[in-house]
Amino acid sequence: GEPTLAPDRVRSLVDKGGRLPAKPEGLGGAAHAEVLEEARAQLARFRQIMKRDPTHFDSHHHSHRTPAVLEALVTLGRETGLPVRAASPEVGERLRREGIATTDGFIEEFFDESATLEVLLRIVAAVEGTAELMCHPAVVDEELRSTSGYAEARTRELAVLTDRRVREAVGRAGVQLIHFGQL
Repeated sequence: GEPTLAPDRVRSLVDKGGRLPAKPEGLGGAAHAEVLEEARAQLARFRQIMKRDPTHFDSHHHSHRTPAVLEALVTLGRETGLPVRAASPEVGERLRREGIATTDGFIEEFFDESATLEVLLRIVAAVEGTAELMCHPAVVDEELRSTSGYAEARTRELAVLTDRRVREAVGRAGVQLIHFGQL
């Protein structure tokens, strides 16, 4: 999509058309200073629109597994005191070393064909510490179908996540559902 800043201010982040890459692989040559400037601009825009801080920082398709993006989010986490998603064990370790709030784990196996009731019940039973479950629930409409390659599976995720058996399993396991602001 379009960057928040003018494309000529973030040349290492955009393609010839001035757009940010759809996938993290397009950020291989990203300059740290430009990533940080764009991230700060996105934060300012969020605050302007929402009239509050975000609950945490994360990135599209786990882009902060890329060094320049991770450095920017570490800087923002330090500056704001906001948590950052632990998008991998290595990212989580780095965040904890920096004193930035994050979860103990990041669970990404509830996705696509693995987004089933059986998989989710197994995940809930195995949770230790704080963990974020990556999920993409949605009521799918034409706009989502036209903008996402992962649209129809979101309906199944929503049905599984709201299944009463999941809520019962959460209770049995003693899992407390929280948001990032509670870390």
